[in-house]
Amino acid sequence: MQPMLERERNFAVDEDVILQLTTQDHGTWDLRLRLKAVTDVDQQPLLVMIPISSTRLSPDRPAQAQATATFNQNPEQIVSILVEHNGAVLMQDNGSGYLAIPQAIQTEDTAQTTAARLLTQAGVSADVGFVYSAYRDIARNQQHIIFLCHAHHAEAPKGVFMDPDQSTLMDIADPVVCSVISRFERESQAGLFGTYVGNERHGDVQASTDSAQQK
Repeated sequence: MQPMLERERNFAVDEDVILQLTTQDHGTWDLRLRLKAVTDVDQQPLLVMIPISSTRLSPDRPAQAQATATFNQNPEQIVSILVEHNGAVLMQDNGSGYLAIPQAIQTEDTAQTTAARLLTQAGVSADVGFVYSAYRDIARNQQHIIFLCHAHHAEAPKGVFMDPDQSTLMDIADPVVCSVISRFERESQAGLFGTYVGNERHGDVQASTDSAQQK
């Protein structure tokens, strides 16, 4: 069983790579992986591939048509909270041994209500802040909204506040969340926050009129 690249070329860090994998029992799959640059325990640079998504291709249906059909579905609405206290961010175990920020599918009327529920579930004393990131994850057919919330203290019964350094980033499951937290660290040092708008790969950071009031 050998994965096949569509074409041979050099790949860049943070670029998505599509591998087509054919198995005897389970058909053909498109596997989407992302290249990430990390360091090992000896601080040596490494390149790792992080699985992003997989799509099974029907034998009578070309890959492009199947991908288009998937992405045309109504995206799942995902609400997350990035809770910070004195520069540290609230992280939780995602159940697979990796770190994640609190998130949930939006079931309430508004994203703010879902964010407030996440704060309550985490046991954190904080108010729902402004929208720190709003992006479409095309690969997963999801629409994400992340609220930046400033905690009144560093107590969290369900989670722990961690410095957003390299060791923390290496333990985060979602590369998009890694990017969000890296941006938070830079903006926190500068004292000026913005709102990211785009998709999981490309977008723009817009100045937020609410960030000064929230800090």
